[in-house]
Amino acid sequence: MTTEVIEEKIRKLLALAANNPSKEESASALAKAQALMTEHKIEQATLDTAQTVEEKEIFTSFGANEGVTRAYWKLSLSTVLGAANGVFNYKSGRNIGIVGKPSNIRAMSYMFSYCIAEIERLSKLHCKGLGHSYANDFKRGCVNAISNAIESEHIALQKRMREQAAASNNERSLIVLNNAIAKVNNEFKDASKFAHSQIKFVNVGYTGTRVRTSVYSEGQKAGSSIYPGSRAKIGNGSSKLLN
Repeated sequence: MTTEVIEEKIRKLLALAANNPSKEESASALAKAQALMTEHKIEQATLDTAQTVEEKEIFTSFGANEGVTRAYWKLSLSTVLGAANGVFNYKSGRNIGIVGKPSNIRAMSYMFSYCIAEIERLSKLHCKGLGHSYANDFKRGCVNAISNAIESEHIALQKRMREQAAASNNERSLIVLNNAIAKVNNEFKDASKFAHSQIKFVNVGYTGTRVRTSVYSEGQKAGSSIYPGSRAKIGNGSSKLLN
């Protein structure tokens, strides 16, 4: 299955997530989209390199309209989603600088747009009238919940793929898969190295001020509804998704 076909399936999943009255189904669709991205990259990495076209890293950015200056939680979110998709993010003036392979950047951008909208929706629901600072602490908690869920999903996905390879009793298949997983996991490091080799100074993030623990925890609780992590099962291969 081509990258273009996979990206179309991802767009359909995110459209399903955005226009679904059931928040459980919406969250499941989002997790399936992220898992599909990862599984497809791993499957592509198992192919003979002679059959694949190697993409080169590029520089791009999100526009100033994302409001990074007053909403550093968006930079944190882009960093979380970038790491999950092999994309390096950094603060670039009013923008979020992005470095990575074009297909990885597109995948990360789809997820970013959806998560931004969901976090803003939850903030309006839980933080109305409580002030900008309160809402930012809440949103940072949401981002942390998404980060934890994505990490759990990646671990669960790779475990399932290894179990499937091991079940075939083909030692070479497992070796090829492990090498492919390592290659995909190193994409973020490769993008980071490329970025640092091209620009003299990279502001990689924002630690921010102290957060109110109770508000941050509320954000974590609410944010866990956005992305269910390893609870989302995608079957025995990306080719079986949305057929």
